[in-house]
Amino acid sequence: MLTVQGVGSTSQRLKGKGFPEKVPLRRIENEFLKMKEFVEVRIQAELKLWHPKSRLEKWFERNKAVVWIVGTVLVLIALYAKFA
Repeated sequence: MLTVQGVGSTSQRLKGKGFPEKVPLRRIENEFLKMKEFVEVRIQAELKLWHPKSRLEKWFERNKAVVWIVGTVLVLIALYAKFA
């Protein structure tokens, strides 16, 4: 809420052109509630999309070098078989 209040006081200073006391502080409850609702909806959407990694994904993360080496060896074998 402090950030939103800071935005209100900044707006007051800008509209007052150096005399913020001449401009009333704008109420920001509607904007705050809209932002809060947006964030809550976004969080719920992200949680629905999230899923834990499968065992295969976890294994691949731990063994990327092995997968890379095996893939390279298989390609070299295939190239040797093609041109030999």
